[in-house]
Amino acid sequence: MGLGVCRGIQNVTGIPCAIKWPNDILVGTKKIAGILTEMTLEGETIQSAVVGIGINVQTQQFPPELETIATSVYAETGEKHKRARLIQEILLQIERIYDEYMALGNCDSLLTQYKACCMTLSKTVRVIYKKEEREGVATDISAMGGLIVETASGETLHVHAGEVSIREA
Repeated sequence: MGLGVCRGIQNVTGIPCAIKWPNDILVGTKKIAGILTEMTLEGETIQSAVVGIGINVQTQQFPPELETIATSVYAETGEKHKRARLIQEILLQIERIYDEYMALGNCDSLLTQYKACCMTLSKTVRVIYKKEEREGVATDISAMGGLIVETASGETLHVHAGEVSIREA
């Protein structure tokens, strides 16, 4: 989903976007979109998934507490873009990603593409891991989509959900 949203925004607006693992789309350091996913599992099999995508499209001004962390398509381009055209392109990109997955039968190529768009990699991050706040360097994304973090003590964390914040150098 992140890859599709990122590509869709870029294709329609020209705004260079990046993915902050797991569910944010950023322009520079500011959030332009977020993705929420709810899944139902039976054993290890996904039975259903509901995805919500929120994009700041026409917002011209943010409250003071959000000015430094949020942006919008309008704020980045100075132009009003049609929401219908934006969602149409995002859905087209998601469909292309799905078709590629179905044709290949695996996520290898898509994972490589995702990693290329993921600005979290190689950054120092703080994560909530097993109810503890931990810090380390985000080194990779696993085949299952989890963030791999190496701590200063040499421990490897496999983070599959939760809050991840990027620490300033």
